[in-house]
Amino acid sequence: MIRYFALLTVLFTFSACREKLAVLNPGHEPEVLEVRLPSEWNLYNSSGQKIEAQVADPQGNENISQVTLTIRNSSGAAVYSFLLYDDGRVLHAEDGDVLAGDGFYSNMLLPSAVTTDSGDFQFEISALDHDGHLSPDYSGNFHIGKYAVPQIEEFNTPAILISGSVAQPVTVTVSSAAGIDQVTAVKLWLLTLNAETPLLEINLFNDGNLALHGDAQAGDSVFSVLIDSSFAAGRKGNYRLRTAAFNTSGDPGPSATAEIELENTAPQILALSVPETINRPAEPGVFNRDVLTARVRDEQSLADIDQVYFYSRKPDGTYANNGQPFLLKDNGLAFDINNLSEAVGDETAGDGEFTYSLLINSEAQTGWYRFEFYSRDKVGQVSVLVADSIEVK
Repeated sequence: MIRYFALLTVLFTFSACREKLAVLNPGHEPEVLEVRLPSEWNLYNSSGQKIEAQVADPQGNENISQVTLTIRNSSGAAVYSFLLYDDGRVLHAEDGDVLAGDGFYSNMLLPSAVTTDSGDFQFEISALDHDGHLSPDYSGNFHIGKYAVPQIEEFNTPAILISGSVAQPVTVTVSSAAGIDQVTAVKLWLLTLNAETPLLEINLFNDGNLALHGDAQAGDSVFSVLIDSSFAAGRKGNYRLRTAAFNTSGDPGPSATAEIELENTAPQILALSVPETINRPAEPGVFNRDVLTARVRDEQSLADIDQVYFYSRKPDGTYANNGQPFLLKDNGLAFDINNLSEAVGDETAGDGEFTYSLLINSEAQTGWYRFEFYSRDKVGQVSVLVADSIEVK
């Protein structure tokens, strides 16, 4: 009886272990988890369409043998088949894969390799492992259409943008075999003469808003934008402008390029507001406060202002602050004695009036202090010195 009970116990324990193992081992087949493939393909796309699939295998990614894409037409017939790779473009330089061995399989496919005409299609992606297990198909639908890329017919831009000039129009005349309503965007990029990374990207408009965008007629073939001298904030010299138009599938047509010279002149200090006198407090630990302001102008707008500052020469002829400049602010922050570098008591942010709170304590020298004000722009140009004086009594 004892032996029979022990045998039952062993059998029960073994059965429980088998059930636990069954739960921990959900299966052997690989699985296609996700597919990244756009729903619209452009038959005129000559650079290829990227297809990417995320695949997993219970025995690990290294057990995946191959991942296959099959394309079927609207009748269900297979019209194209090829492999996706997870090699980081080492074995297949044009497959578009980013990182080898991460479970993401990619390849590039020209839509014209699938069909020569528009139509609806279905894709199926499956994964096969080295043990011969095949995943269920991951399928979906997409459309291949003829989306002609727009062409730039004319590109007009100022050859030079004069410092302080009023707004000048940049116009791009576009044509499209699919109709101008298939042009979804026209963009303008600013580049240096020797680099291809854009410094700035701007959208052009075809809305008939002459005052705001310089566009004379909505819905025609001319796209426009206005640029004024603020376009040159932080820039000076010769640059390139590049433009391109995009169709409904987001494909750009051939770009056009023109050179432009950006003038940039130094900022100006238009006016100072400096008290004539300020009293020195008699008691230690006490401060008397007064406000200094400088009204500044820059032909490239206030966005071109880097710093407004002054140097202070004390009555004994030496410079205050160890000869380092005092910075004025145009940030609209109320005075805060615990944040003297930023919260200087400026009234209105961005109005071109820069502020500094002058604090005098009982240790300050009495006599005349000379203040020398400057403004520097973002290309390093410095304004003409403007000076004023304060008597500390």
